[in-house]
Amino acid sequence: MTTTTTRSPRDEMKSKLERAQAISVKAQAEGRDFTPSERAEVKRLLDAAKIIKSNVDGAEADRALLAEMGALGAAPEPMPERVVEDSFAKAVIDAGFDLKNRPAVSVGMFKALGAKAVTFPTVTDIVRTEQVLVPKGHDRRWLWPHLVMEDARDATSIQDFKQGTRTVTGAVKRALDATTVKADLATSLTLVNEALAMFAVTLSDIPNEILASLRTLQAYLGTEGRYVVESAIDDHVLAQVVAAAPPFGTTGTTLVDKIRNGIATMRATGANPTIVVLNPTDAAALDLTADAGGYVFPTAASGSSSPLWGLQVVERIGAGTEPPYLIDPVMLGVLYGGTMNFGADPYTGFNKNLTTLRVEVKALYHVRNAEGARRIAAT
Repeated sequence: MTTTTTRSPRDEMKSKLERAQAISVKAQAEGRDFTPSERAEVKRLLDAAKIIKSNVDGAEADRALLAEMGALGAAPEPMPERVVEDSFAKAVIDAGFDLKNRPAVSVGMFKALGAKAVTFPTVTDIVRTEQVLVPKGHDRRWLWPHLVMEDARDATSIQDFKQGTRTVTGAVKRALDATTVKADLATSLTLVNEALAMFAVTLSDIPNEILASLRTLQAYLGTEGRYVVESAIDDHVLAQVVAAAPPFGTTGTTLVDKIRNGIATMRATGANPTIVVLNPTDAAALDLTADAGGYVFPTAASGSSSPLWGLQVVERIGAGTEPPYLIDPVMLGVLYGGTMNFGADPYTGFNKNLTTLRVEVKALYHVRNAEGARRIAAT
Protein backbone atom coordinates (compact mmCIF):
# COMPACT_ATOMS: atom_id res chain seq x y z
CA MET A 1 0.00 0.00 0.00
CA THR A 2 1.34 3.39 -0.98
CA THR A 3 1.40 6.10 1.67
CA THR A 4 0.89 9.68 0.48
CA THR A 5 2.62 12.38 2.51
CA THR A 6 0.99 15.81 2.49
CA ARG A 7 3.28 18.76 3.17
CA SER A 8 2.20 21.39 5.66
CA PRO A 9 1.43 24.92 4.41
CA ARG A 10 4.64 26.18 6.03
CA ASP A 11 6.69 23.50 4.24
CA GLU A 12 4.99 24.42 0.97
CA MET A 13 5.78 28.10 1.54
CA LYS A 14 9.41 27.25 2.37
CA SER A 15 9.69 25.14 -0.81
CA LYS A 16 8.47 27.99 -3.02
CA LEU A 17 10.87 30.47 -1.40
CA GLU A 18 13.77 28.06 -1.85
CA ARG A 19 12.92 27.57 -5.53
CA ALA A 20 12.80 31.35 -6.06
CA GLN A 21 16.13 31.73 -4.26
CA ALA A 22 17.70 29.00 -6.41
CA ILE A 23 16.77 30.89 -9.58
CA SER A 24 18.25 34.08 -8.13
CA VAL A 25 21.49 32.34 -7.07
CA LYS A 26 21.87 30.79 -10.53
CA ALA A 27 21.49 34.18 -12.26
CA GLN A 28 23.98 35.82 -9.87
CA ALA A 29 26.49 33.03 -10.38
CA GLU A 30 26.28 33.53 -14.15
CA GLY A 31 26.65 37.31 -13.75
CA ARG A 32 23.39 38.20 -15.47
CA ASP A 33 19.91 39.55 -14.84
CA PHE A 34 16.81 37.36 -14.80
CA THR A 35 15.45 36.23 -18.16
CA PRO A 36 11.78 37.17 -18.76
CA SER A 37 10.69 33.60 -17.98
CA GLU A 38 12.82 33.50 -14.79
CA ARG A 39 11.45 36.85 -13.65
CA ALA A 40 7.89 35.64 -14.20
CA GLU A 41 8.60 32.36 -12.35
CA VAL A 42 10.19 34.13 -9.35
CA LYS A 43 7.23 36.51 -9.11
CA ARG A 44 4.79 33.59 -9.31
CA LEU A 45 6.61 31.71 -6.55
CA LEU A 46 6.81 34.76 -4.27
CA ASP A 47 3.15 35.63 -4.83
CA ALA A 48 2.16 32.03 -4.02
CA ALA A 49 4.30 32.10 -0.86
CA LYS A 50 2.65 35.36 0.25
CA ILE A 51 -0.81 33.84 -0.17
CA ILE A 52 0.17 30.76 1.86
CA LYS A 53 1.66 32.97 4.59
CA SER A 54 -1.50 35.08 4.73
CA ASN A 55 -3.66 31.98 5.07
CA VAL A 56 -1.36 30.45 7.73
CA ASP A 57 -1.26 33.68 9.74
CA GLY A 58 -5.02 34.02 9.48
CA ALA A 59 -5.64 30.43 10.56
CA GLU A 60 -3.29 30.81 13.54
CA ALA A 61 -5.01 34.03 14.58
CA ASP A 62 -8.38 32.26 14.36
CA ARG A 63 -7.14 29.39 16.54
CA ALA A 64 -5.67 31.82 19.09
CA LEU A 65 -8.97 33.68 19.30
CA LEU A 66 -10.92 30.46 19.77
CA ALA A 67 -8.51 29.36 22.51
CA GLU A 68 -8.85 32.71 24.28
CA MET A 69 -12.65 32.57 24.11
CA GLY A 70 -12.59 29.01 25.43
CA ALA A 71 -10.40 30.10 28.37
CA LEU A 72 -12.99 32.78 29.21
CA GLY A 73 -15.78 30.20 29.17
CA ALA A 74 -17.40 31.70 26.08
CA ALA A 75 -19.09 29.53 23.46
CA PRO A 76 -17.27 30.53 20.27
CA GLU A 77 -19.22 30.80 17.04
CA PRO A 78 -17.84 28.86 14.06
CA MET A 79 -15.25 30.94 12.22
CA PRO A 80 -16.42 31.91 8.70
CA GLU A 81 -14.72 30.30 5.76
CA ARG A 82 -11.87 32.43 4.48
CA VAL A 83 -12.52 34.09 1.14
CA VAL A 84 -10.22 33.22 -1.74
CA GLU A 85 -9.22 36.61 -3.09
CA ASP A 86 -10.05 37.24 -6.73
CA SER A 87 -7.41 39.41 -8.42
CA PHE A 88 -9.99 42.04 -9.46
CA ALA A 89 -11.41 42.39 -5.96
CA LYS A 90 -7.95 42.26 -4.38
CA ALA A 91 -6.60 45.02 -6.64
CA VAL A 92 -9.52 47.31 -5.81
CA ILE A 93 -9.30 46.64 -2.07
CA ASP A 94 -5.48 46.92 -2.00
CA ALA A 95 -5.81 50.32 -3.70
CA GLY A 96 -7.63 51.47 -0.58
CA PHE A 97 -11.27 51.36 -1.69
CA ASP A 98 -13.68 52.11 1.14
CA LEU A 99 -17.31 53.00 0.53
CA LYS A 100 -17.30 55.83 3.08
CA ASN A 101 -13.73 57.11 3.12
CA ARG A 102 -12.32 56.38 -0.35
CA PRO A 103 -15.04 55.53 -2.87
CA ALA A 104 -12.81 55.99 -5.96
CA VAL A 105 -9.50 54.25 -6.74
CA SER A 106 -7.33 53.56 -9.80
CA VAL A 107 -5.48 50.34 -10.64
CA GLY A 108 -3.74 48.89 -13.69
CA MET A 109 -6.05 46.92 -15.98
CA PHE A 110 -3.84 43.84 -16.19
CA LYS A 111 -3.12 43.86 -12.46
CA ALA A 112 -6.85 44.00 -11.76
CA LEU A 113 -7.59 41.14 -14.14
CA GLY A 114 -4.71 38.95 -13.01
CA ALA A 115 -2.56 39.10 -16.15
CA LYS A 116 1.06 40.06 -16.71
CA ALA A 117 2.19 42.58 -19.28
CA VAL A 118 5.36 44.39 -20.20
CA THR A 119 5.31 48.17 -19.68
CA PHE A 120 4.50 50.47 -22.55
CA PRO A 121 7.59 52.65 -23.33
CA THR A 122 7.43 56.34 -22.53
CA VAL A 123 9.03 57.29 -25.84
CA THR A 124 7.24 57.08 -29.18
CA ASP A 125 8.88 54.23 -30.99
CA ILE A 126 7.91 50.95 -32.60
CA VAL A 127 6.91 48.91 -29.59
CA ARG A 128 9.06 45.90 -28.88
CA THR A 129 7.18 43.17 -27.11
CA GLU A 130 7.88 39.82 -25.56
CA GLN A 131 5.30 37.07 -25.55
CA VAL A 132 3.35 36.99 -22.29
CA LEU A 133 0.79 34.20 -22.01
CA VAL A 134 -1.42 33.27 -19.09
CA PRO A 135 -0.69 29.65 -18.14
CA LYS A 136 -3.17 26.99 -19.25
CA GLY A 137 -5.93 26.49 -16.77
CA HIS A 138 -7.06 30.11 -16.84
CA ASP A 139 -10.79 30.59 -17.34
CA ARG A 140 -11.11 29.69 -21.02
CA ARG A 141 -14.21 31.73 -21.75
CA TRP A 142 -11.94 34.62 -22.68
CA LEU A 143 -9.56 35.11 -25.57
CA TRP A 144 -7.71 38.21 -24.30
CA PRO A 145 -5.56 36.56 -21.55
CA HIS A 146 -3.79 34.41 -24.15
CA LEU A 147 -2.61 37.38 -26.24
CA VAL A 148 0.58 39.44 -26.14
CA MET A 149 -0.05 42.33 -23.71
CA GLU A 150 1.48 45.69 -22.83
CA ASP A 151 0.62 48.06 -20.01
CA ALA A 152 -0.24 51.42 -21.61
CA ARG A 153 -0.74 53.15 -18.24
CA ASP A 154 -2.15 56.65 -18.89
CA ALA A 155 -1.40 56.79 -22.63
CA THR A 156 -4.31 57.80 -24.86
CA SER A 157 -2.81 56.42 -28.08
CA ILE A 158 -0.08 54.02 -29.19
CA GLN A 159 2.41 54.06 -32.03
CA ASP A 160 3.00 50.66 -33.58
CA PHE A 161 3.46 49.01 -36.95
CA LYS A 162 1.16 47.23 -39.36
CA GLN A 163 2.56 44.61 -41.67
CA GLY A 164 1.27 43.53 -45.05
CA THR A 165 2.98 41.31 -47.58
CA ARG A 166 6.24 39.44 -47.05
CA THR A 167 8.51 38.52 -49.97
CA VAL A 168 11.89 36.74 -49.88
CA THR A 169 14.08 37.25 -52.93
CA GLY A 170 17.05 34.94 -53.45
CA ALA A 171 18.32 31.97 -51.45
CA VAL A 172 18.91 32.42 -47.74
CA LYS A 173 21.25 29.43 -47.66
CA ARG A 174 24.58 30.17 -49.35
CA ALA A 175 28.15 28.90 -49.48
CA LEU A 176 30.63 30.30 -46.97
CA ASP A 177 32.75 31.83 -49.76
CA ALA A 178 29.84 33.06 -51.89
CA THR A 179 30.16 36.61 -53.30
CA THR A 180 26.71 36.89 -54.85
CA VAL A 181 23.99 39.21 -53.59
CA LYS A 182 22.43 37.93 -50.38
CA ALA A 183 18.77 37.10 -50.04
CA ASP A 184 16.44 40.00 -49.27
CA LEU A 185 13.30 40.02 -47.13
CA ALA A 186 10.88 42.72 -48.22
CA THR A 187 7.89 43.51 -46.02
CA SER A 188 5.32 46.26 -46.37
CA LEU A 189 5.48 48.01 -43.01
CA THR A 190 3.52 51.09 -41.96
CA LEU A 191 3.98 53.04 -38.73
CA VAL A 192 0.57 54.02 -37.41
CA ASN A 193 -0.91 55.88 -34.46
CA GLU A 194 -4.05 54.38 -32.99
CA ALA A 195 -6.18 55.74 -30.15
CA LEU A 196 -7.16 53.59 -27.21
CA ALA A 197 -10.88 53.04 -26.64
CA MET A 198 -12.71 53.71 -23.39
CA PHE A 199 -14.61 50.86 -21.77
CA ALA A 200 -17.05 52.12 -19.14
CA VAL A 201 -19.91 50.46 -17.29
CA THR A 202 -22.02 51.24 -14.24
CA LEU A 203 -23.43 48.65 -11.86
CA SER A 204 -26.53 50.24 -10.40
CA ASP A 205 -28.47 50.02 -7.14
CA ILE A 206 -26.23 47.77 -5.06
CA PRO A 207 -27.20 47.62 -1.36
CA ASN A 208 -24.66 49.54 0.71
CA GLU A 209 -24.22 46.65 3.12
CA ILE A 210 -22.80 44.47 0.33
CA LEU A 211 -20.07 47.02 -0.40
CA ALA A 212 -19.39 47.89 3.23
CA SER A 213 -18.52 44.27 4.08
CA LEU A 214 -15.09 43.18 2.84
CA ARG A 215 -16.29 39.60 2.40
CA THR A 216 -19.34 40.40 0.26
CA LEU A 217 -17.45 43.10 -1.67
CA GLN A 218 -14.82 40.56 -2.68
CA ALA A 219 -17.46 38.08 -3.78
CA TYR A 220 -19.41 40.63 -5.82
CA LEU A 221 -16.41 42.18 -7.57
CA GLY A 222 -14.97 38.76 -8.33
CA THR A 223 -18.13 37.70 -10.14
CA GLU A 224 -20.28 40.44 -11.65
CA GLY A 225 -17.72 43.26 -11.59
CA ARG A 226 -14.99 41.25 -13.24
CA TYR A 227 -17.31 39.53 -15.69
CA VAL A 228 -18.68 42.69 -17.27
CA VAL A 229 -15.20 44.18 -17.81
CA GLU A 230 -13.66 41.03 -19.27
CA SER A 231 -16.64 40.43 -21.52
CA ALA A 232 -16.39 43.92 -23.04
CA ILE A 233 -12.63 43.64 -23.59
CA ASP A 234 -12.98 40.20 -25.18
CA ASP A 235 -15.69 41.45 -27.56
CA HIS A 236 -13.40 44.33 -28.56
CA VAL A 237 -10.47 41.99 -29.24
CA LEU A 238 -12.48 39.75 -31.53
CA ALA A 239 -14.04 42.77 -33.29
CA GLN A 240 -10.54 44.08 -34.05
CA VAL A 241 -9.53 40.70 -35.48
CA VAL A 242 -12.65 40.57 -37.65
CA ALA A 243 -12.11 44.16 -38.84
CA ALA A 244 -8.57 43.27 -39.95
CA ALA A 245 -10.10 40.84 -42.49
CA PRO A 246 -7.73 37.89 -41.95
CA PRO A 247 -7.49 35.10 -44.55
CA PHE A 248 -10.22 32.47 -44.52
CA GLY A 249 -10.95 28.98 -45.75
CA THR A 250 -12.89 25.86 -44.88
CA THR A 251 -11.14 22.86 -46.41
CA GLY A 252 -12.43 19.59 -44.99
CA THR A 253 -15.65 17.92 -43.88
CA THR A 254 -15.72 17.95 -40.08
CA LEU A 255 -14.69 20.80 -37.79
CA VAL A 256 -11.62 18.76 -36.83
CA ASP A 257 -10.64 18.53 -40.52
CA LYS A 258 -11.17 22.24 -41.09
CA ILE A 259 -9.12 23.27 -38.08
CA ARG A 260 -6.20 20.99 -38.98
CA ASN A 261 -6.17 22.15 -42.61
CA GLY A 262 -6.29 25.75 -41.40
CA ILE A 263 -3.24 25.13 -39.21
CA ALA A 264 -1.39 23.70 -42.22
CA THR A 265 -2.22 26.77 -44.33
CA MET A 266 -1.07 29.18 -41.62
CA ARG A 267 2.17 27.30 -41.04
CA ALA A 268 2.86 27.36 -44.76
CA THR A 269 2.82 31.17 -44.62
CA GLY A 270 5.08 31.40 -41.56
CA ALA A 271 2.46 31.64 -38.81
CA ASN A 272 2.27 29.31 -35.83
CA PRO A 273 -1.30 29.19 -34.48
CA THR A 274 -1.57 28.26 -30.81
CA ILE A 275 -5.20 29.27 -30.15
CA VAL A 276 -8.53 28.28 -31.65
CA VAL A 277 -11.52 30.45 -30.74
CA LEU A 278 -14.95 28.78 -30.88
CA ASN A 279 -18.51 29.76 -30.11
CA PRO A 280 -20.29 27.49 -27.57
CA THR A 281 -22.19 25.57 -30.26
CA ASP A 282 -19.05 24.70 -32.23
CA ALA A 283 -17.13 23.91 -29.03
CA ALA A 284 -19.81 21.43 -27.98
CA ALA A 285 -19.83 19.85 -31.44
CA LEU A 286 -16.05 19.53 -31.29
CA ASP A 287 -16.08 17.86 -27.87
CA LEU A 288 -18.82 15.47 -29.00
CA THR A 289 -17.12 14.46 -32.24
CA ALA A 290 -17.42 10.69 -32.54
CA ASP A 291 -16.35 7.90 -34.87
CA ALA A 292 -17.07 4.18 -34.98
CA GLY A 293 -15.12 3.71 -31.74
CA GLY A 294 -17.03 6.37 -29.83
CA TYR A 295 -16.03 9.89 -28.84
CA VAL A 296 -12.80 11.06 -30.49
CA PHE A 297 -11.73 13.12 -27.47
CA PRO A 298 -11.64 11.84 -23.87
CA THR A 299 -14.93 12.85 -22.27
CA ALA A 300 -13.49 12.75 -18.76
CA ALA A 301 -10.65 15.18 -19.45
CA SER A 302 -10.15 18.43 -17.57
CA GLY A 303 -13.61 19.77 -18.34
CA SER A 304 -12.31 22.18 -20.93
CA SER A 305 -12.63 22.00 -24.69
CA SER A 306 -10.79 19.34 -26.65
CA PRO A 307 -6.99 19.41 -27.11
CA LEU A 308 -6.08 19.81 -30.78
CA TRP A 309 -2.44 19.62 -31.84
CA GLY A 310 -1.28 21.81 -28.97
CA LEU A 311 -3.95 24.46 -29.51
CA GLN A 312 -5.41 26.36 -26.55
CA VAL A 313 -9.17 26.10 -27.04
CA VAL A 314 -11.15 29.22 -26.06
CA GLU A 315 -14.91 28.79 -25.86
CA ARG A 316 -16.26 32.34 -25.95
CA ILE A 317 -19.53 33.31 -24.34
CA GLY A 318 -22.57 34.36 -26.34
CA ALA A 319 -24.69 33.04 -29.15
CA GLY A 320 -23.31 30.30 -31.39
CA THR A 321 -22.90 32.42 -34.52
CA GLU A 322 -19.23 33.43 -34.66
CA PRO A 323 -17.08 31.31 -36.99
CA PRO A 324 -13.97 29.63 -35.56
CA TYR A 325 -10.69 31.56 -35.67
CA LEU A 326 -7.15 30.23 -35.53
CA ILE A 327 -4.71 32.69 -33.94
CA ASP A 328 -0.95 33.11 -33.71
CA PRO A 329 -0.86 35.63 -30.81
CA VAL A 330 2.76 36.67 -31.39
CA MET A 331 2.25 37.52 -35.07
CA LEU A 332 -1.27 38.92 -34.80
CA GLY A 333 -0.88 41.90 -32.49
CA VAL A 334 -0.77 43.43 -29.02
CA LEU A 335 -3.40 44.15 -26.38
CA TYR A 336 -2.73 47.51 -24.72
CA GLY A 337 -4.41 48.16 -21.37
CA GLY A 338 -4.35 51.41 -19.41
CA THR A 339 -5.35 52.49 -15.93
CA MET A 340 -8.64 51.18 -14.60
CA ASN A 341 -10.70 53.67 -12.57
CA PHE A 342 -13.10 52.20 -10.07
CA GLY A 343 -15.55 54.46 -8.28
CA ALA A 344 -18.66 54.29 -6.12
CA ASP A 345 -21.50 56.81 -5.81
CA PRO A 346 -23.18 56.25 -2.43
CA TYR A 347 -25.07 59.55 -2.58
CA THR A 348 -27.51 59.35 -5.52
CA GLY A 349 -29.31 56.45 -3.85
CA PHE A 350 -28.83 57.88 -0.37
CA ASN A 351 -32.53 57.70 0.56
CA LYS A 352 -32.58 53.97 -0.24
CA ASN A 353 -29.09 52.98 0.99
CA LEU A 354 -28.10 52.01 -2.56
CA THR A 355 -24.81 52.60 -4.37
CA THR A 356 -23.87 52.72 -8.04
CA LEU A 357 -20.42 51.45 -9.07
CA ARG A 358 -18.55 52.70 -12.12
CA VAL A 359 -15.66 50.96 -13.88
CA GLU A 360 -13.70 52.72 -16.63
CA VAL A 361 -10.57 51.55 -18.44
CA LYS A 362 -8.74 52.47 -21.65
CA ALA A 363 -7.68 49.56 -23.84
CA LEU A 364 -6.90 48.69 -27.46
CA TYR A 365 -6.15 45.53 -29.37
CA HIS A 366 -3.83 46.56 -32.18
CA VAL A 367 -3.59 44.09 -35.08
CA ARG A 368 -0.08 44.16 -36.48
CA ASN A 369 -0.40 41.43 -39.07
CA ALA A 370 -3.73 39.94 -40.14
CA GLU A 371 -1.87 36.82 -41.36
CA GLY A 372 -1.62 35.90 -37.68
CA ALA A 373 -5.28 34.82 -37.75
CA ARG A 374 -7.41 32.63 -39.98
CA ARG A 375 -11.19 32.47 -40.14
CA ILE A 376 -12.57 28.94 -40.57
CA ALA A 377 -15.35 29.89 -42.97
CA ALA A 378 -16.02 29.75 -46.69
CA THR A 379 -17.00 33.42 -47.08
